Amino acid sequence: MVWDIPIGTRIGRRELHDRLGGGSWQDGITRVAATDEMLVFTNDGGGAHGYGVHEGLRSDGVFQYSGQGQDGDQQLTRNNKALADAEEKGRAIRVFRGQGTVTYVGNFTLGDPPYTWARFHGTGSSPDRDGLVFNLVAVDADTSLLPAAEHGSVDRVGPSLSSAPSFTSVDWRPLDSRDYQVRWSNDGVPVWSIPRLEFELQTRFGEWLRARGDDVKELRLTEDGVTIVPDLYVPTLGQVIEAKKSTARIYVRAAVGQVLDYAAVARRSGLQVEPAVLLPSEPSSSMSALCSSVGITVWWPAVGGGFASSSP
Repeated sequence: MVWDIPIGTRIGRRELHDRLGGGSWQDGITRVAATDEMLVFTNDGGGAHGYGVHEGLRSDGVFQYSGQGQDGDQQLTRNNKALADAEEKGRAIRVFRGQGTVTYVGNFTLGDPPYTWARFHGTGSSPDRDGLVFNLVAVDADTSLLPAAEHGSVDRVGPSLSSAPSFTSVDWRPLDSRDYQVRWSNDGVPVWSIPRLEFELQTRFGEWLRARGDDVKELRLTEDGVTIVPDLYVPTLGQVIEAKKSTARIYVRAAVGQVLDYAAVARRSGLQVEPAVLLPSEPSSSMSALCSSVGITVWWPAVGGGFASSSP
């Protein structure tokens, strides 16, 4: 089933589930078995269960969403577990706002980290309790439709990886445990992984480029004893490209820093390249302006197939 509900659509909750053919119309988190998608519902009345303390859109573009479970400590089971496993299982996360009649905000995926544990205020005679806070980031969404977080936010972007360049051909294969890239935990420890969405986006883009006659290579750059590898090197375009799974500000900012580093190291090594980023959908005007201001080309999947771009 192809998702055909446009962003911003208002629809009754029961009608939505009838249309999709599944999912609980009462739960804040539910899985539609027929399409293996997660539906997430946020509204402005969650404060009665302590949700409002942790739920909302942060200034860095991350949407924090409280886990399911109104009484006692929440558990990473059932719908909470299904949401936590969404990226690993390849499930889209569809976020809606409202109650009774809801507005479709868009397609999201899990951030980094995918969730944290937090303390929720108790209600009535119930004591304070431990709960889950999921970090969701936009793939293709209008985040202006979301409620703002009541609390402040801190950007947590780990250090980026920083001589003659070498490159080889790239062979795409199905995602498995051998595919990895480095990310950084909050305490600076490298953790090896590759998000499914990023891998699939890179693969689609690489195959599209090759189909139209471009070369796609793996480029390895070494400087100061550190080897760095951009996600894609396209010599026919003269571009090094960094891919991100989300258009959220925190991801675009990270991509900007990384790809400028790649391009600078390549140029110092004698390889003339320009920086570019690959995103899952067209970024906001402010993020496009940021990339343009520092000479970065932006690529994203085009409506109807292929990819579109904006150049500085």
